[in-house]
Amino acid sequence: WGMAGGAMVLGGAVVAPLIAIAGWAYDNHAEKALNSAYQSSREVNTAVEKMNAAEAHLTKVQQYVNSIYESITSMHAVFVQHYFEPLKAMHAVIVERHQKNITTEINESEEIMTLIDHGYELAAIMTDVITTPLFKPVTQENGEAVIEDGVIQLQTDSNGMNLLNIEALDKQLTTSASGFDAFSSRI
Repeated sequence: WGMAGGAMVLGGAVVAPLIAIAGWAYDNHAEKALNSAYQSSREVNTAVEKMNAAEAHLTKVQQYVNSIYESITSMHAVFVQHYFEPLKAMHAVIVERHQKNITTEINESEEIMTLIDHGYELAAIMTDVITTPLFKPVTQENGEAVIEDGVIQLQTDSNGMNLLNIEALDKQLTTSASGFDAFSSRI
């Protein structure tokens, strides 16, 4: 084969190690890329799990917000229909008497006193619902909420989401519903 055969053998001797080194480098790079892909896949799965948990949590929060809204809306409708105008009128009389320094007794009728009493009673029921925290506050040993920089601190779960105040909300919604039912039966 002469020179051509020698060049071929010598060329193969040089190319074979280059191919082997290139194959090893490619294999090493491919393995790192595969490990990186697995790591990315695990991170994506973790992110998807957190998003699913967040979606379930937000759905639960929305259910409580809807319950609170429906409760307040029905009570507010009764308040506006029966008590708002009479209370506003009585307030105007009181303010006018105060501004004019009138100190004689107001001749109020039993009906007006009942309206005022019922209006305040209904407002108190609504206030109890409105002031129940949606999320659980972090509390001190004495039961007071922890406040940092003027902000009430809230309890969070392992994913960093605020914990719903389920027990207090359920209790208050039930109490308010029964209070409103009892109230409504008297009007």
